[in-house]
Amino acid sequence: MAQDESTLFSKRRPFNGRGFTLIELLVVIAIIGILIALLMPAVQRAREAARRTQCINNLHQIVLAAHNYESSHKVFPPGWTQDEYVCDYRLHNSETAGHPVTVRIVNRQINGQPQNNPPQPNTNNQLYNIVTLTQWDLGSYWSWHAMLLPELGQTTVNLNFNYTKYDPNNWAGIQIPIDTYVCPSTDLPSGRWHNLGYTTYRGVMGYWQSTYPNDPFYVDPNADPYSPLNNGMFFQNSALSFRDVTDGESNTLMFGDTLFGGFWGDNYSCCARLREDRENFDDYWQDPPADTSTCPTGNELNEPLVGPQFFGFGSLHGDVCNFALVDGSTRSISKQIDTNLLRALFTRNGQDRITDDF
Repeated sequence: MAQDESTLFSKRRPFNGRGFTLIELLVVIAIIGILIALLMPAVQRAREAARRTQCINNLHQIVLAAHNYESSHKVFPPGWTQDEYVCDYRLHNSETAGHPVTVRIVNRQINGQPQNNPPQPNTNNQLYNIVTLTQWDLGSYWSWHAMLLPELGQTTVNLNFNYTKYDPNNWAGIQIPIDTYVCPSTDLPSGRWHNLGYTTYRGVMGYWQSTYPNDPFYVDPNADPYSPLNNGMFFQNSALSFRDVTDGESNTLMFGDTLFGGFWGDNYSCCARLREDRENFDDYWQDPPADTSTCPTGNELNEPLVGPQFFGFGSLHGDVCNFALVDGSTRSISKQIDTNLLRALFTRNGQDRITDDF
């Protein structure tokens, strides 16, 4: 028998319309915020671990490309090629094909404070949190970065080493970004000077110690002042092979990461060395301008001179810096490594016995 409508409604349970109070909602939001705050460091560490792994992979590709180059040419590529030491240090304006050669200086800041010029050694190992590129002293010569491109599969980057990098065709080539040459953790300006391709990896030049009597870091007055400059794997017009690595291929560093390496088309960006008057990692310095007073007529520079700027090895990977060794292996080396051990790793022929792990 059908029930009337009033009977049906009378049998329904009354609806309890109680919802979240404002306090309960705020508590839930606070709990979610706390969970996110707890998870974010773990997420950031995971991302940095992935970036560090990619950095190591980049170095592995670079060192394997160097091996392939050595297999084909019987020597590793030079650090950079240069016929003259001073007067051809930057091209005369008539040879620049409309592109400026002299770019004078890089404006760098550390933690928001302008860096001294010349800077003092970075005694507290602060990282360069801000790198602002305004101008760069671009060298005119070719470095190992350019010569390894075919071995890295970069066959679309067409360079003619018979011409300067300021030739229109070469200039277009050095503007191409090469992902393998850039550490993914590096915070580089998005606006590339003249659209040039960045690099953060440099070849190891070796270890330098002063041999000049008037130098505050004077060591040996009888030593050849230029001999320490060629004890690494890369330097001007170097042509080394595996047999030149007498300290052992597994005990000699070949490539390493830097906070800012410059541009892969720039020979000043090719290499770095360990110096006794600088911090082992995360350091920067600027050389004095070249003396061009004795340059032949026509080779003098028409722009104001400044010295080239250099970064030592370093990284944004916390307390480690990534390197590739001559044997093709890669290592993350602690920035707190013993200095004497690091010096031994930077030289290929120092007759050093390395018994400690690194």
